[in-house]
Amino acid sequence: MNKGLTKTILAILLCFGGLAQATVFEWTSGTYEITDGDDYSLDWINLRNSTTVNMTGGNLGVLYAYDTSTFNLQGGLSGSVLQFYGASTINITGGTINGGINMYDNSVINITGGTLAGFNLADSTVANLWGGQIGGIYSHNIVNIYGRNIVIEPYGTTDKLIHGFWGNGTPFSFVAWRAVPYNSQFVIHEIPEPATFCLFALTSLILRRS
Repeated sequence: MNKGLTKTILAILLCFGGLAQATVFEWTSGTYEITDGDDYSLDWINLRNSTTVNMTGGNLGVLYAYDTSTFNLQGGLSGSVLQFYGASTINITGGTINGGINMYDNSVINITGGTLAGFNLADSTVANLWGGQIGGIYSHNIVNIYGRNIVIEPYGTTDKLIHGFWGNGTPFSFVAWRAVPYNSQFVIHEIPEPATFCLFALTSLILRRS
């Protein structure tokens, strides 16, 4: 979706929709904490410069990240859209995102846990996936997937189904929407079984001592 159009739609919702009580926060420096009991579900937060936000609980509404800002999601709930621009980063280790994530410019998304409806990669963005429950993705760019026994197969005429196991053995499955026309690039990084890794390490140790 066009970046400017997305901003315009959200602004209209804030002014005339159910978000009439919204507050716009400009966080331009330092580190902010969003914890249990904090409620920003009706608000709009802009992160600028090298600002960092750590979210371990509470509720989040609209969030736009710019420049080299960082959003770390460890817990809590986001019910609206999250947008990342510039060289900003989102790290997801827990929590739930129901509203989706849009990545633009050179931003990066790292996912090791949590639950999210899906995300969109545009411009020169990159995704690194190590875990979590992901509904689906739109990607024009590189998606690095770290796990075991990962399979990518056709899903209809334009989509692909990606499934396998994360490094900790948890199964996963998600749809890459319109992966065929977008020429999405999925890079598989195979993580060895723990027993295989231990055997390899032991063999290397024996060889070094012999």
